[in-house]
Amino acid sequence: MIDGISLYKNLINKKYGFPSTFVDTLFPKNILKMKDPEDTRSPELVMMTFNQFLNHFLDEIKELLDIEEDFKLFTDHNNHEILLLVDMSDEKNSMTKDKRKMYNKSAGITRREKFREQYYYHYIFPRIHGYMLIQSIEDIKGSGLEHRSIISLDVIVTSIRSNRRGVGTYMIECLKILAKYFSYSDIVLEASNDEVGGDNPEITDTYPDGVDGEGFEQNEDLKFVLTNELWKMGMRMIEGISNKSKNKIMIPYYNVDKEYIEEFIEEYIYGLTNDKKYGLLNPIDLQIKTHSSDDDEPDEEEYGGFWYNVGLKKSKKLINFYEKRGFELAPYVNTQWKIFSPVPYPAMRCIINNISEFPNEYIVNGMILSSY
Repeated sequence: MIDGISLYKNLINKKYGFPSTFVDTLFPKNILKMKDPEDTRSPELVMMTFNQFLNHFLDEIKELLDIEEDFKLFTDHNNHEILLLVDMSDEKNSMTKDKRKMYNKSAGITRREKFREQYYYHYIFPRIHGYMLIQSIEDIKGSGLEHRSIISLDVIVTSIRSNRRGVGTYMIECLKILAKYFSYSDIVLEASNDEVGGDNPEITDTYPDGVDGEGFEQNEDLKFVLTNELWKMGMRMIEGISNKSKNKIMIPYYNVDKEYIEEFIEEYIYGLTNDKKYGLLNPIDLQIKTHSSDDDEPDEEEYGGFWYNVGLKKSKKLINFYEKRGFELAPYVNTQWKIFSPVPYPAMRCIINNISEFPNEYIVNGMILSSY
């Protein structure tokens, strides 16, 4: 996994973030542009894990949360990771020209303070210009995927408060570079949308020894603040209809469900494990299904059915973005790899490192046939 321990072992002349071999030669910094072309500031955006961010700003974060106890994080051998794009420069804020005008015209102490909380680096979290929630897919013995090493990109968000363009593209390209460096074979993701829904199966989470369901107070404070900050970064203003006047108005829309972020952070902070099974319990089924010419038509709520196609159309712009980054639609990641829930969001895959240990005729949709 792309964890803090592995990264610290590889740090090269760098006080924070990833090794200088990434930052100086591989990470495509040219993608990042200022939203205001005439802006002469030089933000230093650095990719780092949340552990690195926390360690660098530990005193400021503890002061912000008004706590004295040390955090008790269980992230060293965790298959979850939070990757942040952080401005480590000496700049004071991330306001664009338009936001500075709004701030200067703001009347009243309360409104000005709210602006500062959202944009001023004194508050630490505004330094984050984007983030990714990722996890490595583990416990895949007997799944037909044993030969692969897979990263699931669960969430990617660019901050509404960023003064830089190209943040999302930059983070995707950085993740591909990191995945290749750490010898992952694939990155997979889902193109989510508001059209598709469904129930997720029950998955049992297990806390590590020494942690119960109550957690630790200082960790809970951190989880609460981090959840809120990451959730609000994904807010956008979209056109809606007023319930009263029926006129068009701009309303806030959040790209990621707050509860989903909170669950991920819970798993990350406490190192939770679960009993989710990947791949096919009997890989011979893959061989039968793959060579069948009369597969049943999916139900309207199943993958490939009516609602899947509605969501596919709804997510077209997002899918195009990922396709430009090297991803392809891969329904089998959902239906056969079973990386994601049964909710039929379009699944996508980017092959990072080709696997050549097995002849091609024994690999179907990236899975090993049981007859091999």
